[in-house]
Amino acid sequence: DLHSFPTRRSSDLILHPFNKSMKDAPAHLHEFISGRNNAIIMGDGLGDLTMADGTKAKEVLKFGFLNERIDERLTKYTAQGAWDRLALNDESFDGILGVCQTLCTVNPSHVLNLPRTATPCVTPNPTRWAQKVKHLMEAGKDKMFFVIDFDRTITKCFLENGEKSLDSHDTMASIPKVTWQCKKMMEILMDKYYPIETDPV
Repeated sequence: DLHSFPTRRSSDLILHPFNKSMKDAPAHLHEFISGRNNAIIMGDGLGDLTMADGTKAKEVLKFGFLNERIDERLTKYTAQGAWDRLALNDESFDGILGVCQTLCTVNPSHVLNLPRTATPCVTPNPTRWAQKVKHLMEAGKDKMFFVIDFDRTITKCFLENGEKSLDSHDTMASIPKVTWQCKKMMEILMDKYYPIETDPV
């Protein structure tokens, strides 16, 4: 029962899988990206698609990771308005790395010569992907900001032996000072909300 654990108070702003956006980000963070009207976001769930919301980004390139239940989720992850490109099966950043490396060159106008990657990727609308990349290149890196999810995006979803890797919740739960009540609450919340984060419908 989620309501059986005693609590004292919560922070004024609770960040969770369903408000992943910049709408309530601190003022200094908005100041930091002021003048940067283009974004690249990276995540592993449909709940990550809103991470640039609340900014003045005119163009958002969305690079996602579909690590599990691929056949079941692929249609939703590649639907209009979802991810522009997907790396499958816990693959690497190669599908976006060429874009990032080119952005950081002196003259990124050679976008059409981006190296091809062997990483298994799905690009639902190649024309739209190319248009977005071209726009980012023309604007340049100084007009760009990134928003990147952590668990199973920056980190891997699976270990080399096939077992699922630890996420932030697992790491926190391994700290001896964390009470068993807190660990139990984290486990309940994870079981309930993680499936919704990856597939809200």
